[in-house]
Amino acid sequence: MSAIKVTYLTLPDKAGGELMNVGDRVIYRGVRNIMRAAIGPHVEETRYLTDNTPLPADTDIAVVCGTPQIAQNREVSQNIRRIAELAESDVPVKLNLGAGAFYFDAFEADRAACDAAFAGRVMKAGSAAWYRRYAGFDLLTCRDMGGSAVMTELGVAHRPLPCPGFFSALFETRPLFRRPQQMVSVLNGTASFWNRVDADVHAFYRRLWQADPSRIFIAHDEQDVQMLDELGIPHVVFDDAEPFIRYLASADSLISLRVHGALPAWTLGLDVTLLGLDRRALLGEDFGAHFNVVPLRTEADFQTVLDAAPRPPLQDEAARRGFFQKYLPQYTEAIRAIVERKLGRLPPLGVPLHGRGEVEPTEPKLGQPSGRYFHSLFFSQEASFAVGVEKLRSNQENRVAGDALEVRVSDKNTLSFGPYVRLPRGDWTVQAELTLLEVPPAPAPEPNSLAPAVQRAKRIDLRVQKGIPARELGKQMMPLGELQPGQVLRFEQDFVNPSDTGEIEAVFTLIGGPLPGALIRIGALRFTRRETADSPAAPRLG
Repeated sequence: MSAIKVTYLTLPDKAGGELMNVGDRVIYRGVRNIMRAAIGPHVEETRYLTDNTPLPADTDIAVVCGTPQIAQNREVSQNIRRIAELAESDVPVKLNLGAGAFYFDAFEADRAACDAAFAGRVMKAGSAAWYRRYAGFDLLTCRDMGGSAVMTELGVAHRPLPCPGFFSALFETRPLFRRPQQMVSVLNGTASFWNRVDADVHAFYRRLWQADPSRIFIAHDEQDVQMLDELGIPHVVFDDAEPFIRYLASADSLISLRVHGALPAWTLGLDVTLLGLDRRALLGEDFGAHFNVVPLRTEADFQTVLDAAPRPPLQDEAARRGFFQKYLPQYTEAIRAIVERKLGRLPPLGVPLHGRGEVEPTEPKLGQPSGRYFHSLFFSQEASFAVGVEKLRSNQENRVAGDALEVRVSDKNTLSFGPYVRLPRGDWTVQAELTLLEVPPAPAPEPNSLAPAVQRAKRIDLRVQKGIPARELGKQMMPLGELQPGQVLRFEQDFVNPSDTGEIEAVFTLIGGPLPGALIRIGALRFTRRETADSPAAPRLG
């Protein structure tokens, strides 16, 4: 009898020879461990969801390795399209293990209500039609109750089961003598959801390292490596899940901003603190896997982690063993029953659940800062620079004329907004020049009417802000006086940028009423760093 051939569909871990994210390899390893526990050793192939490379023609089982694939999207990615197409393919056995939800603001007390609200939003989104096609899978598991709520609303059969990431360390052993250093699993500042965090992650990493230079920082992709090099923090990096998980096994404590670092660490028995940014941070809580989750929204949340004292893990070995004794059979029995039914033969027995000996882990080292991280993070590293008007936006009629943006004012008050650029934290001044090219006559009161004339704009405000929701960093109010064509308004506003991450926005708004018919010319914005006694130290830019 020929061996069963399993093709795993996952996300690429490298691009152009550079590491993308070892996390997808952690999930892949967890799925593969589940499959080995279910059907024993088998022939393995790997394909990527991001391309259209066909599956091997002799594939017996195709397995999607779980991702945060359930979201409220108008359009879906290539990944979702390929998953849906696989569900409707003629592969004998089709599995999707660990489909997860992705949404923010998931830390309310009533998590079930949050999940239900999320499901309602997904049902109204364009992505819902694609998720309905998941009904073609022989087995679909959801790694959190948010994803389960969506599938329930869609009427798609599924099983809520823990994320495969927990099973990535299923066969990993821990040494009797473990390193005393705490590990820190980092996330670089280029991720868009840092806009939702009113805190400086670079300063957090520096303070962690300065407070205890023995801490070992773990990079997960090339941008993590660049960031830590340029922050001057020694680190380790791994090109696959196996050495990464083996390294976690040698420690007792982990601070993580990466969910895929927290899950195998919990399995191994580490004291895990996860700084949570979205629904993924709670996927352990859904199934009784408890670690310290700190919802990350402000600097105070970082301080909570910095102030925490060492402690034992929230759950002991017996609790963790009970977790796997409860959920692993639910995975393996379901898979074995499907394989037997669809392939017409009883699959081999799964591998025994015991550990293996491991090789010596790599040592941390500090690479040569390249400057690429901060070069890619910031719009400019100069002390003073202009940002062209092509980065400004307006909901009014507008056009770019040379080096300026001309806005034809309607009954809306907001003239322009943008440029959404990242600046190094510190003290800054923004300068801008607005010119009134055309000014409509002042509205006159209606004849024989006691009503006053329609009010029109009395001033223009410049508001500098960042974050979601917006946090005001500075505001300048410019009176318009007697409106005259050719009138020039010169703005110069100081502000303090509290963190390297998050994008700066400058908003020009008419105050006191609209100014319909006016034509206003907005010149390029100039940002200039101000050196003060209280200014934070500039980042190492390479």
